[in-house]
Amino acid sequence: MIKLTLPYPPTANHLKTALVIRGRARMVKSATARNYAAEVAAIVQAANIQPITDGDIELLIVVYRPRKVGDLDNCIKIIQDSMKGGVFADDKQITAIHAYRRDDKANPRVEVQLCRVETGGLLLP
Repeated sequence: MIKLTLPYPPTANHLKTALVIRGRARMVKSATARNYAAEVAAIVQAANIQPITDGDIELLIVVYRPRKVGDLDNCIKIIQDSMKGGVFADDKQITAIHAYRRDDKANPRVEVQLCRVETGGLLLP
């Protein structure tokens, strides 16, 4: 089982930005999203985590938000995307996500646990 504490993520509204490339509008990852992914990568590297490169995995995510605003599901995508490559190979490995929202103005964060499904899972026998 892998356990991580990550910084509170930016909202889904700040994940993409529109650019005009060769006369065509494109949506690309924003600087905010890239910075968050780099911060998560540094935490993963400092924890010396060996990524799970094969097999199914299950996630438990507890989001501690700084104020009583924001949807839980808006946080999940950037958390998954930021862990891809460092914690697991591909988000297609994820077969179950258990997500919870809590409030903690003093210490907003995300606590993540993940494990291989064949080990019994986090919440299933």
